[in-house]
Amino acid sequence: MKEKEYKVLKKRPIKGKDGKRYGSQSLCSDGEVRTYLNPHGKGAKYAEELRTGERMTNAGVRKTTARGGTLHLTGKGKAYRAGYLQAQHDSAATYNLKRSGGRSSGGKK
Repeated sequence: MKEKEYKVLKKRPIKGKDGKRYGSQSLCSDGEVRTYLNPHGKGAKYAEELRTGERMTNAGVRKTTARGGTLHLTGKGKAYRAGYLQAQHDSAATYNLKRSGGRSSGGKK
């Protein structure tokens, strides 16, 4: 099955309370508004989902069932999100260690 073709008509950045860019929203030729998150925005979304225990859309709205109830995270969903956040943390620590020339910041000497 071939996906529908659409063109992006308008694009605007999404910024968080901290002023950092989280992703972008696009108005498409089919009339839909799509939200695309960068890794920073995805991490913030996953952290919020873990904090509340409920699933969210990329736009930050809680996902609901057909009957109007909220969708909760499963055990596998929680594990995936926690692993994603841990991988981001590890990647940032490695980057900072390489950037400092291999000198660790803190710990025993």
